[in-house]
Amino acid sequence: MSFGKRLIELRKEKGLMQSELASLLEKGRSTVSGYETEGKEPDYDKLCFLAEYFGVTTDYLLGRDDERTPAASLFYNDTQKFREHFNMLPAEAKTIVAEIFDDLYLLLNRDIRSAHFEYLSLYRYSNAYYQGISA
Repeated sequence: MSFGKRLIELRKEKGLMQSELASLLEKGRSTVSGYETEGKEPDYDKLCFLAEYFGVTTDYLLGRDDERTPAASLFYNDTQKFREHFNMLPAEAKTIVAEIFDDLYLLLNRDIRSAHFEYLSLYRYSNAYYQGISA
């Protein structure tokens, strides 16, 4: 999707008129219209402002990535890397790792469904504990 289409989509999600977005950018409405329909793109500072304002990455805004947030991209990349490492494990290790992940997902699912979000921090602390052991 092009920058212009992404900008239109994000602007409408926020319920902004072109003139309102132009005011935020300290530009004229015709400049925003040019961004949306004429293939014009903002300078670096305005691009960064737009990304921050809409809560997306600049790559998403420019149409280079379909993930809106860095966390979504990082999660996707981590998943890909994990799959590569997992596929290189011997069969007996794959079984153990798969069982650990099954247990973790069951626990996470239980805590999320029961709205015990305070329990989620326990998973983070256990990770920090194990990182401290390996240090």
